[in-house]
Amino acid sequence: TYETVQIGAQCWFAENLQTTVYADGSEIPLEGTGSGWSLLETGARCPLDDDASNVSALGYIYNGYAVLNASGLCPSGWKVPSEGDWQLLLSEVGEDARLLKSPTDWDGLAEGNSGFSAIPAGARSGSIGWIPGQYYDQTKANFWSSTTSGSSLGYYHIQPDNNVVSSNAAGQTFGWSVRCIQD
Repeated sequence: TYETVQIGAQCWFAENLQTTVYADGSEIPLEGTGSGWSLLETGARCPLDDDASNVSALGYIYNGYAVLNASGLCPSGWKVPSEGDWQLLLSEVGEDARLLKSPTDWDGLAEGNSGFSAIPAGARSGSIGWIPGQYYDQTKANFWSSTTSGSSLGYYHIQPDNNVVSSNAAGQTFGWSVRCIQD
């Protein structure tokens, strides 16, 4: 069961995905911080810092293979948002990153009021494990998109302290959080 929020015509999860199984009930493998993450060519998940106590607050980090798995990563009736879904969300909030943030998880910033409640939950790199610096120091929330570009997959990062919401693409061995949108 997930908290949800209606933003314009869209209904979103108001928290990060925490599932251990695909929509068909098959397990999403748990992968640790070792070099195994970079060698994967199938879906995987992990908690921030490989600490299971982080899952209830932050959800899991999923690789791009999990996002694109044909079984579906989100529960039935929900999907990983496309580039178009993200753009519609941003048009509703005026691309104001502060409106997308959680009111409690970003120290020293004005409260978010859209209900989206983005939280900084870390990121994984295919080659170096946990990404240090700007993506891992808890100043950005990173979310997958289901939109592909060649072998890369889109993602969005939200950085309220600089009021930035931007998109990019990454290889499927990277790991970001997932917010589901009603299908």
